[in-house]
Amino acid sequence: TSGSKWIKDFVEYCKNSGSPVDFISTHQYAGDPIGGIENSEKGLNLSIDFLAALRKRSSLSHDSIIELYRAFMGVADAPETLNRNALTESARNVKAIAGNLPVFYTEWNMCASFSAPCNDTSMQACYQLHSIINSQDSIDGSSIWCFSDLFEEFHQFPEEFHGGFGLMSQSGIKKPSYYALQFLNEAGDDYFDINHESKADIAVFRKNNEYHIIVSLLDFSEKSYSEKLTFKIKCGRPESATLSVINADFGNPLALWIKNLKRIMNMKTVILR
Repeated sequence: TSGSKWIKDFVEYCKNSGSPVDFISTHQYAGDPIGGIENSEKGLNLSIDFLAALRKRSSLSHDSIIELYRAFMGVADAPETLNRNALTESARNVKAIAGNLPVFYTEWNMCASFSAPCNDTSMQACYQLHSIINSQDSIDGSSIWCFSDLFEEFHQFPEEFHGGFGLMSQSGIKKPSYYALQFLNEAGDDYFDINHESKADIAVFRKNNEYHIIVSLLDFSEKSYSEKLTFKIKCGRPESATLSVINADFGNPLALWIKNLKRIMNMKTVILR
């Protein structure tokens, strides 16, 4: 299903009719470009009124494809329209309804939009880490949508960074969300559940003789929130320690792209002069 909807009706129908069912599969996004998200006993449902959305648009005449798309669909961007716990709350509700059936979220991400600016930033990486860390008891398998900005449902945008929800740009440039999944992939399978009072998501893993600590801070309500964390680790003297960071300065190809683009434009200006 879409948006974690109709699960209860489906399970009840299969039970009452004696229809065999092997698993539950659904999708979930934190934001929708036109409609909002409302809570219900069946999960988080999207409410969309296309006619009302169109009436709010003063004009659909624009100079570029991406401007036309944003004028029609709007931009479900952070922080105003997003729920940081959309996947975790939905998965918990669906798992309770599914019972012993495996639950698969075969499509999920932060923004269900081809053109949300936050899709190219570290905010999306934080959302994915937050969702994965806090949903592992409710989800048996999942797939982030999608792997690349090369996408078949709409026209390809000429802009390299246009807010597509792929892990990589259409030319294969790795976004912050790609590196977030790389952190998890390298961390190993032994997970330690730790108690803490921080707003941050903290996950500790063991891989052979290595320990991996992943810390992610996602707060849609605070544009410049920061927090100091202190870790006390009881162990012998480590042979080495490696720090990997995703933020505005590291693992941020969009910032580097803009910086180089400005440099190229300045060079063109000098040449023209």
